[in-house]
Amino acid sequence: MTQPSYGEGLSLYSRPTASTANPLAPNIPLKRLSFAPGRLVFPCRLSQTLRMITYPKILLLISALLFASPLWAAELEVVVDPTTAKIDFTLGATMHTVEGSLKLKSGEVRFDPAKGVMVGKLVIDATSATTSNEGRDKKMHAEVLESAKYAEMVFVPQKLVGTVKLEGESDVSMEGTLTIHGSEHALSIPLKVNVNGNRTTAKGSFKIPFVEWGMSDPSVFILRVDKFVTVNIAVAGAIQPAPPQ
Repeated sequence: MTQPSYGEGLSLYSRPTASTANPLAPNIPLKRLSFAPGRLVFPCRLSQTLRMITYPKILLLISALLFASPLWAAELEVVVDPTTAKIDFTLGATMHTVEGSLKLKSGEVRFDPAKGVMVGKLVIDATSATTSNEGRDKKMHAEVLESAKYAEMVFVPQKLVGTVKLEGESDVSMEGTLTIHGSEHALSIPLKVNVNGNRTTAKGSFKIPFVEWGMSDPSVFILRVDKFVTVNIAVAGAIQPAPPQ
């Protein structure tokens, strides 16, 4: 019985020759597949649709399998754990450097890795600011932060600059606006992000020119302080595909 063949290609049951032997296993005939110009033919029991796949389609399929990632296939959501967040600040002064801390109330960010678009917010409790000095803290809350009136500092991210890797460490920037002391200001926060499975951490540092932004200068005749405060932030949370909106 004559076996079917396809042009210049190998027949479905052709035996190996010097030119047709399987390069990976020379002693095994190529019985399972038939190679014809521009196409592969699978065993005849497969459906007509699946029996013939052109090389371009195979390359497209391989590319999709290699470069597609389920995690990056859609928007991502990061829910920050406030209990593990650490926010410290330092203020340079004539005699020494004032060190303090703040507490994060909540944090949730949603972003598109391909477009860099971000939404969400990080809410900081302004009333939690402390420098471990009762007299100084009282003055800070009453005259500088006015935390009884402006109880929260809210950062709203709008853009992610850079690429967050699927695993490991990435250097990116988060751009958005910070509402503090009743006013909104543009702010960019450089971040070092580390992704490990479905957990992520982010650390960054930025400056707040509080006097320029309308807050009182606590300097006195002898003790002078800087006109800006440096804030260091470290947060951790879960990273996962964002639910449909």
